[in-house]
Amino acid sequence: MERDLRKPTGPPDDDGFVGRERELRDLRIQELTSPYVLVLHGPAGVGKSALAAEAVRRYVEERERSGSHPVPVHWLSLGDTVDVEGVLLRLLAESGAPRGPVLRAALGPDRKFGRTLRNECGSRLGERVVVLDDVRPAAARRLLSVLRLCDRLTVIITSRRKRGWRHADRLYEVGPLEPRDAAALFSAVSGSSAEVTPAAGMHPQLVRIAGALVRELPPHALVEERPDVLVLLALQQCTPQELHLLDTLAARPSRIPFGLRSLHWDGELDGLLSKQLVRRWRKDEFFLPAPVGDAVRRYMSSGRSSAVVASDMAEAAGQTAHDTAARLDGRPERVSDHGPSTALTPAELAWHIDEFMTLMTDARGPRGMPRAGQLAAALAPTLAVLRDAHRLVALHRRMKKRREVHRALCSLARGLGLLTEAQALLDGDTSPYAVHERAANHQHRGHLDDALAALGPEPETEDLHAAWNLLVRGAVLCDQGKVLEATRHLQLSAHLHRMFDCPRGRGWALLHLARVSLLRGLTTEAGRQLAQAERTLRSVGDVRGQNWVATERVRLQGQLGAGTPARDTAEEAIAAHKSAGDLRGVGWTHLWLGRLEAASGRVHKARWQWAHADEYFALCQDALGHAWTQHRTALLPPPDGYRSPGVGVEEWLDIHREFVEIGCTHGRAWTLVELAARVPGAELSAAFLSTADTDFELLDDSGGRSWVRAVQAVHGGDPHRFAPLDPVDMPWADQLTLEISAFLDAGGDRGIPARARDLVLTSSGDDLAEAGPGLRGPRCRVRITLLDESPTAGTTSRLLVRVSPQDGHPWAVDAEAAPWLTATALPLTRASLEPASALLRPSRLAEHGAEFDFVPHRTGTHRIRFTIALERTGTVLQQVETELDILDNDEPGSRGAPHAVTPRGR
Repeated sequence: MERDLRKPTGPPDDDGFVGRERELRDLRIQELTSPYVLVLHGPAGVGKSALAAEAVRRYVEERERSGSHPVPVHWLSLGDTVDVEGVLLRLLAESGAPRGPVLRAALGPDRKFGRTLRNECGSRLGERVVVLDDVRPAAARRLLSVLRLCDRLTVIITSRRKRGWRHADRLYEVGPLEPRDAAALFSAVSGSSAEVTPAAGMHPQLVRIAGALVRELPPHALVEERPDVLVLLALQQCTPQELHLLDTLAARPSRIPFGLRSLHWDGELDGLLSKQLVRRWRKDEFFLPAPVGDAVRRYMSSGRSSAVVASDMAEAAGQTAHDTAARLDGRPERVSDHGPSTALTPAELAWHIDEFMTLMTDARGPRGMPRAGQLAAALAPTLAVLRDAHRLVALHRRMKKRREVHRALCSLARGLGLLTEAQALLDGDTSPYAVHERAANHQHRGHLDDALAALGPEPETEDLHAAWNLLVRGAVLCDQGKVLEATRHLQLSAHLHRMFDCPRGRGWALLHLARVSLLRGLTTEAGRQLAQAERTLRSVGDVRGQNWVATERVRLQGQLGAGTPARDTAEEAIAAHKSAGDLRGVGWTHLWLGRLEAASGRVHKARWQWAHADEYFALCQDALGHAWTQHRTALLPPPDGYRSPGVGVEEWLDIHREFVEIGCTHGRAWTLVELAARVPGAELSAAFLSTADTDFELLDDSGGRSWVRAVQAVHGGDPHRFAPLDPVDMPWADQLTLEISAFLDAGGDRGIPARARDLVLTSSGDDLAEAGPGLRGPRCRVRITLLDESPTAGTTSRLLVRVSPQDGHPWAVDAEAAPWLTATALPLTRASLEPASALLRPSRLAEHGAEFDFVPHRTGTHRIRFTIALERTGTVLQQVETELDILDNDEPGSRGAPHAVTPRGR
């Protein structure tokens, strides 16, 4: 199950609440007309949190039974160190508040931000329940000064402190369990039905430990005057590793729930859970009960300071967050003392986001602050992909000097249509990362020439920066209609992202390649690329990317004439884009849906869709979307009841001017053709057509040039003078011929079909095929065989590399004459391969191959490159890459077929 960061974090899981019926009746939550603050105070381990959780659960169940509107419940475990702004921003995020206001305010003065934050809380946090668990009065006062402004908000606070509560409406002291309740809890934990008489005033956590240790307990244990002897007895049953973990947890500055997987802890958990020394909170989150922590600190502490522990935990969390971010932006994985990579998907990391944010607050001092900064830099890309603007703004407020946080916030702002703010976040940043981010801002604004200028010349190296540069460059060229250039750049970008193990970058490259294929009319290829892009983007939790796949699928289904599926897909895509705050995605989905409606003859619906598209393009400042919306709307016949002939020459000139200003060659050329078909006089029409023909020639668009000749023939007065380009060897050629013939037969009165501008019809598409050596005849194949089944992380698997000549190849005819070859192995992910290089002979026999030992150091997809060269001269013959999926230990791995790659540096 995924955690939605835009929804409230509910109370902890119910682990068998027992007793306290009198207190629950006394604390029954009721609907109020004004803010209400209840403080539950009492000693550590007395059960304050459990009581609050049970009271909230019963309130929710009561409202469900009565059919009342459900009231959201937010549970926030805070601890000693509280970032007040971060808590309020988290509450806004979990309330589904708009992302834009706080993001805009974050770039302004602190006073303006504080005012915006208070206003947003006052308008968004009403009519809900907020539980602030384990908080001190000083921090609570600052929170309550804002929460008191929220209409009909119920705040429940748990604390060990009895004094200092100025804003509380009621103070309620939580005492120990009554003897009957304690006995029932002991029986529930121990599974024993024996009569038990607990000591008066025994805390629930001690009763739980007693129940877990029932076999080791002396007869008088439950009536011991010093009940902490129970904790000591339980600690004596622990292994050294378990005690080390308890010591670490007891020294933490904060007592918030923690995730063992996220912090590189695993094997010690089961034993501590069975002894009730650690308790489950929810899912894979746990917490250290206060009496256990107190006993560890009093009797068994190693003396490590809380600052050192917080710093170490921040470093461990930073390693996890860094490895997750590597899947999103391609940064190299970091070698750590904590063992193999623990990369999580963004969806998995979402369960630990608030824990990690608290670790940054805890990590202080000269040792902790650098590690907190590294953790912030690693968390920022994940928060951007998760579309969590509020928590990312909280990160930005804490780490204003971290460029990585600025760039992540820029990416998020761009996706929200806040392009001015996105560009401002890059001020003063001259890094290669900022280059493609700045260019992407221009592309989203529809300023295509500015985007290319920001990217600069084509990169000469093939590194990670080049991969992102080529990705943005290919997207811009696709928007311009330059499909052949776009294909070349995007294919190389996809290859580089694959080589640097960056699935998110590769997914976006595949998505833009699908856009290019749709523009070329290659629907089968586009469908395959969209499916690949969706799988890849889903693997890293990129919801925005998946939403854009759905938008392009609407376009694909429209080209295939699948009207009903396209409308269903569009409805889902629009809802998803709105949920993600992606106004540009909503606009383009409306635009493609309008094209479908226009092609179906539903002119009114098409006009309605394009009107909505234009509204969203105005909100997100997308000049390209606006220009195409105006162009397509101008093609529609006038509404019923209007005598006007439609859009005139002046309006078309305005549309042409927009395409010229933004640098869209494709839109400019088609607007010139429409102008040429409408202006009076053959001479002016010929001038427009001449310029349009030059643009289509620049795009290598044979279809566009054919339409130029058709309009020339009609306006020249002799349709029979039309001469199509010869040969017309391209997709959709037959349909193009039929449409032009109908246009000529009608003397141009029918107009050019609107779908003509949906395509850039180039040659047959051979350029999309994989590059070969250019030689015919028998060839050699590199074959890689996994000799051991189900490879797992940390274990050795054998790989056999063979060079297998086809029949008729000289090396197959005379095996003895075949030269010796070298196979050099290079792991492209965190893995080991031995030996680094080995000799082999071209042969189909396994004994003539080269065997390698492969040891993966993490789960996930691993890539290996083998370079095959002549042993005598060192001449590289081929480079191939293969993939191995290393899953969890109880699941089998899989492998991908090897594929050729371009030798690097040659």
